[in-house]
Amino acid sequence: MEDVIGALRRRDKAAKGRGAPSCDKKEGIATRDYDKCDAELKHTIRKLYISLICQTVGSRPFRSAILSFCAMLSRTKALTRRVDNEQHKRCTWREPGNFNSNLSALTWTAQLILFDFVCFQKQDDEDGIPDLLDQMCKKYFQQMAETPFGHVLQWRLYLFAASRTSLTKHQARWSLDGETVDYMGTKLHMEQVTQLVESEFRQAHSLLYDELLFGMRDVAPIEAWRLHDDLDVDDYGASWLTDERNREILAGTHDALLRQIEERADLRQVFVRLDPNGGVRLCPKAIAIYEAHVQEFLKRILAPISVPSGPPLRSPELLSITYINTGARRRSVFLWEKTVMIYVRYSKSQEQTGEEKDNIRFLPPAVGNLLLTYLSTIQK
Repeated sequence: MEDVIGALRRRDKAAKGRGAPSCDKKEGIATRDYDKCDAELKHTIRKLYISLICQTVGSRPFRSAILSFCAMLSRTKALTRRVDNEQHKRCTWREPGNFNSNLSALTWTAQLILFDFVCFQKQDDEDGIPDLLDQMCKKYFQQMAETPFGHVLQWRLYLFAASRTSLTKHQARWSLDGETVDYMGTKLHMEQVTQLVESEFRQAHSLLYDELLFGMRDVAPIEAWRLHDDLDVDDYGASWLTDERNREILAGTHDALLRQIEERADLRQVFVRLDPNGGVRLCPKAIAIYEAHVQEFLKRILAPISVPSGPPLRSPELLSITYINTGARRRSVFLWEKTVMIYVRYSKSQEQTGEEKDNIRFLPPAVGNLLLTYLSTIQK
């Protein structure tokens, strides 16, 4: 930690030197000094992170700052007053499933840090990345290792076993007619769910066509029944958007917004600015407002996507959705039987049993078409 503090002080000193008024030559030297100190600080922080992960703790696990932090996460305040016999405080143990989620998040973060470290070490020899990564994982990141994450992985196995027998607290209860659910004193009628979905869909539809598509009335909605999709294609970046059979339907969607800005004086006045050199650039403020509308649209379309097609998606499932193939994973959004299908892995069963299950849902046509129109004209 002292190395990090020292590197931080050197960078701060270099930053002050860079900010002082001077000639161009001295300013260039100050900038190089700052960049050098900044790189040194990042490298020192990287070494600190990796030292926390690649540590041998033997039979004294709480020598590790990570495992001590995990022990803190295992305790929580009770909703009702409860006295712990040892500490005489109002606290209790976390439920196995919730604590396991915390350990899962730490494990995922540590894997990213380990991968970043290996890439940095092998930046001049990319072919050596897999071998070094494999060596470090075998030494520090497997269940039999006497390391912080060796213990964490063992704890996760115990927690999986404990979660299978634990009883769910605060269960939701249905009325006898099956129309009202009561959860911790809050009652929700099924009609209210329908009203929520309809309201959110109307707002999402209005945002897409009035704000994001600039009120274009001649734009044709992208409809699932007209499109084709190859569910087996696994090329990087592939999806229904790249399927050659959809070329005619999707023609012009990729630059529809730019063409509208070019053709309409009111949009040019909002989005286009002239720079001092006579060039043309987009107005940052207008782009920021447009991005805010995009985020609002995504927020509004969440309920129509998540609720009508099945049990609401949990956050790990929702955040794992991709609409095109990436390097490591296949996409989640497909077109099948003229309907938008979303395919994710069922997160809850994986946490409780360690086994992955498919979570497949089909969107209502109106919701699916709205999503397809957004993906083809805005997101793309």
